[in-house]
Amino acid sequence: MLHTARALVGALVVAWALSGCQKQAGEASAATAATETKSAAASGGACRLLESSEVRAVFAGAKTGEADESRKQYGITACTWSTPRGTLVVQFWASENSSAKDEARGLIQGVLDPLKGDAARNNVRYENVSGVGEQAVAVIETKDAQRGVLTDFAMLVAQRGDRILVLIAPELARSERTKALEGLQALGKSAVSRL
Repeated sequence: MLHTARALVGALVVAWALSGCQKQAGEASAATAATETKSAAASGGACRLLESSEVRAVFAGAKTGEADESRKQYGITACTWSTPRGTLVVQFWASENSSAKDEARGLIQGVLDPLKGDAARNNVRYENVSGVGEQAVAVIETKDAQRGVLTDFAMLVAQRGDRILVLIAPELARSERTKALEGLQALGKSAVSRL
C-alpha cells in the first residue's frame, strides 16, 4: 500500500516537473514522514545532495537549488534547480521492500497515455546504470503520442539502503541519448554518495 501511494505521489511529481504545474502529493505513513523530514532537515535536505558546480556541469547556467517542502508531510524531501531550458528535480524518501526499478515503473505512469495500456511494457526503456547506489535505473523517452509517451522525460532512480533517490530532468530527453545517460549518471553518483 505504501509503495503504491509513493508511486502515485511520484507520478504526480513527475507530471508537475514536466508541466511546471502546481506541485502534487499523495499518501504515506505519518510516522515515516515525520522521521524522514526531521532527518532531512537536520542534514540540509535534498539541496545538499548536489553542489552547484555539479549541476552546472550538466546544465550550464542552472540557478542555485531551492528546497521544495510541498511533499514534506509525505516523507518526500525535494529540491529544484531552474535551468535555462527547464528544471532538475531531486528528491528522496525512505522505502522498504521496493527497488529502484519498482519505483521507476510507478513514476513513469505520470507521463504515459492511460488509454495505451501497453505503453509502459512495450515503449519504455529501463536502462540499468552502474556505479550509482546499490541499484539504479534510467528512463529517457521523447514525446511520441503513437507510442503513448505524452511528454519528453528523463529520470534516474537509485536505491541506497532503504532510501530511494530520484532525479528528473526532462530537457535531457531532448539531447543525444548517450549524453543524457552520462549526465544522469554523473549527477546520480554525486547525489547518492551524500544520501
